[in-house]
Amino acid sequence: MNLLAELQTLLDAFRTEKIDYALCGGFALAAYGIVRATEDIDLLVPENDLPQISEMLSRLSYVRERSPLVFQAGRLIMHRFVKTQPGSEEFVLVDLLLVGELTAEAWKSRRRGTSASGEFVVVSPRGLINLKRLRNSGQDLDDIRQLEALPDEN
Repeated sequence: MNLLAELQTLLDAFRTEKIDYALCGGFALAAYGIVRATEDIDLLVPENDLPQISEMLSRLSYVRERSPLVFQAGRLIMHRFVKTQPGSEEFVLVDLLLVGELTAEAWKSRRRGTSASGEFVVVSPRGLINLKRLRNSGQDLDDIRQLEALPDEN
């Protein structure tokens, strides 16, 4: 499955449905010129939009995992959706990180960007740094160093 094509389909659906979102993972890094391999699509979304988003993703053949992933003593919640390709072992993951206590600043920092495929919404570099500090994996620390090296966001 083509992850970039899936991303474009999702962003078109969010636009059509008029649902707020912000890219916040590997594709968000790419929006700032930091290219690295990514295996999923990460989006920051308001919790009250989750029912509408779930319905939209279902129409696009995504299946929601039964239980959300809970981190930071319940203060960080992520819902995972999976789309499989019939007759294949290929799949696409979409992770929806809910706007909440630990992600509110990143949400407030979102901005619009454009690509050859159209307009999109992405978390700011500072917002990405804050999100990556929540997990602090080796990859996150590398990403933080690259984000901090970007010119000021003014």
